[in-house]
Amino acid sequence: MKIAIVAGHFMPSIGYQEVYLARAYSRLGHTVQVITSCLASPSAQNIKMDRFVPGEFPSFDNDYTILRLPSLFAFRSNVLPIGLNRAIDVFRPDIIMVVGVGKLFPYRVFNKSFHNKYSIVTLLGNNTDMSTWGKVTWKTIIVQKWLKGWIYALAVKWSSRIVLYTPSTLEIIEYLIPKQQYRKLHQKMKISSLGFDPKVFYFDNSTRDDMRKSLGISSDDLVFITVTRLTPRKQIEVFIDAVVAAQEKFKDISIYYLIIGGLNDSYEKSLKLKVKQSKCKARVIIRPFSDHNLTRAYYCAADIGLWFNAAITIQESMGTGLYVVLKNKLTVNHLILPNKNGYLYEGSVLVGLMTLLENRLEEILDVSKREKRIEINSSLLSYERIAEDMISGLIKIS
Repeated sequence: MKIAIVAGHFMPSIGYQEVYLARAYSRLGHTVQVITSCLASPSAQNIKMDRFVPGEFPSFDNDYTILRLPSLFAFRSNVLPIGLNRAIDVFRPDIIMVVGVGKLFPYRVFNKSFHNKYSIVTLLGNNTDMSTWGKVTWKTIIVQKWLKGWIYALAVKWSSRIVLYTPSTLEIIEYLIPKQQYRKLHQKMKISSLGFDPKVFYFDNSTRDDMRKSLGISSDDLVFITVTRLTPRKQIEVFIDAVVAAQEKFKDISIYYLIIGGLNDSYEKSLKLKVKQSKCKARVIIRPFSDHNLTRAYYCAADIGLWFNAAITIQESMGTGLYVVLKNKLTVNHLILPNKNGYLYEGSVLVGLMTLLENRLEEILDVSKREKRIEINSSLLSYERIAEDMISGLIKIS
């Protein structure tokens, strides 16, 4: 089958969901073309700046093609392409998969003609952990509901299926669209989490040993990790305090905390100053964002992952069998099978972490348990399974 993935930005070196889905559908035997712009995503420019030009290009592994269109208009993450619908008609896909509705790029896809010719699957990832939706303000109402609500209404009207990444997404989409569309939304929607590529994120003991050795960490030490772009709203200070408190309580074990995602800015400097002034200063390590190979090595070296907000790095870490600790909320609690692949805490992370370490520390430090967690996580979150699930019932998997 032929699948067109329509996304305003496409950066193979970063690996957002559109990148993983393109690979997954190709592995499943489909012919895939990504139709996108020549622009780098603004949210990733501090991490890695790629430069693109218009034209059709093979992917790095030559398993799908990327068609980059010139832009009529671009502002922040919003992009209006030239020739999108014509490009789709030339490719003639069986399925159009739309990513990033709010970026404006795909809005012309949502029309009666395309609805009659193609199956349109729209992916929506809006959630309350995003800065836009963490607190609804007058700016949110004007920019999102008034200026962009019509695009979401078109998506609901003309899509064959609406895929929501998290349970919290439904509330936001209902806020954006007219109430008379609620029934149609509920008829078309399904919740299908983001996931991980098992060929990129996997565990092996040699990588764990090598990374620990390079960091000066012994095999008996307990290692926490957070991988995310370091910004103030991520509340990394709270995790640092919790790790320091854990070390004070569990004095018979050495605890390290890897923080991956520094942007070399004032916030990173403030975190390093906090670490320097803490009692645990020798055991908190802050590093910049890294490529997938190095990030996987950090995951392998760690025992427990800490995240406050939804992030694709959570799922990536789960590919390595990392024991994940998350706050029990709608944006992330669908990822965890309690006492099997991670832990959901209520209230403060400090209390949750202490409870976890008091009751499950021996199990977490048992590296052999990771294989079972990898098996569980692969059945839930591998992109091949997710890719199939997103289009199941619309078209038969070849």
